[in-house]
Amino acid sequence: MSLFDLIRKPAEAEPATASLDKPDLNAILLEMQKYGEPSIYRMSEGWFCKVEMRVSAIGVNFECKSSYKCKTPLDAVNECNDRIKEALKMIGGGAP
Repeated sequence: MSLFDLIRKPAEAEPATASLDKPDLNAILLEMQKYGEPSIYRMSEGWFCKVEMRVSAIGVNFECKSSYKCKTPLDAVNECNDRIKEALKMIGGGAP
């Protein structure tokens, strides 16, 4: 067995259930950019999103993340965005 035998062929990959061109995804990512640097990744078991939040305190690091097994990019972004809003409410940042 070679390394190429372990790589899934395109026909075996799961069909895409959400388009990266979907306006909702773009709008949410642009909203998240107001708070920090958003990133979205395709993991082996699903989609993942995180935002490295901007903070003004020296030595402070703050991230909001989705779970690692979201079914679509939009699911990951929505979950991360919801967590950002909850975190800002908890610390008094006044999320919209």
